Amino acid sequence: MAQEQKYTVVAARDGYEVRHYQTCVVAEVKVVGDFDAAGSRAFGSLFRFISGANGASEKISMTAPVIQRSSQSTRLQVWDEHVISFVMPADMKIADTPVPTDSHVELREVSDQLVAALRFSGRMTVENFESNTRRLQECLVRDGYIQSDVARLARFNAPWTPGFMRRNEIQIPVVVATK
Repeated sequence: MAQEQKYTVVAARDGYEVRHYQTCVVAEVKVVGDFDAAGSRAFGSLFRFISGANGASEKISMTAPVIQRSSQSTRLQVWDEHVISFVMPADMKIADTPVPTDSHVELREVSDQLVAALRFSGRMTVENFESNTRRLQECLVRDGYIQSDVARLARFNAPWTPGFMRRNEIQIPVVVATK
């Protein structure tokens, strides 16, 4: 079982959670193309990086989730530039992270943030992403949160996991609306 990215639940709402994620390091790859193929296209480079294709030839523990977001808009398009990210283990700082040997893999520090998360199961499609994103956005408006960045898809399971057993989340960075 892969280590999961650490967070603290700030609020449990009707159908979703608001979480605080601490600062973390991600390894990410940008790919242009189809939503469905983007994760597969980037996965190999990221997996080789954590398997030792880095300046230290160091193996890095696999963590969950694998995150996918659009780098160009607030709505994930079918053909777009997608950023696929592996979250590094919680104890790893950017200065401690080995340098990737693949020029497609970039390291980035993500500052701590407040994130709304809606969990659902099934195979991931553009339609599932968009309908669940709309659902979460409606809840956020209802509950007084403002979206502060693009929605992202978080996948927690291996690709061979049957769809009905898969854990997926829509995650949206938020701020609390001032009244």
